[in-house]
Amino acid sequence: MAVLFITHDLGVVAELADRVVLMRQGLVVEQGPVQEIYANPKHPYTKGLLACRPRIGLKRDRLPTVDDFMNAPAAGNPGP
Repeated sequence: MAVLFITHDLGVVAELADRVVLMRQGLVVEQGPVQEIYANPKHPYTKGLLACRPRIGLKRDRLPTVDDFMNAPAAGNPGP
């Protein structure tokens, strides 16, 4: 049996799903097992989504945005 969840809540995905497909502007940018994608995201959009989640105990002047990662150079700076 399969169930399809469409959400922006990556916490829900981490708790409920075995596999994840990340889409941007209607196109698949990355897919695979949840643990693998969360531990080692490849696409800048995936990296940005994961980095934008606020974390308890981590103080920042501002949260990074997905655009920070989409506009980062491919090599060197992975974003904030």
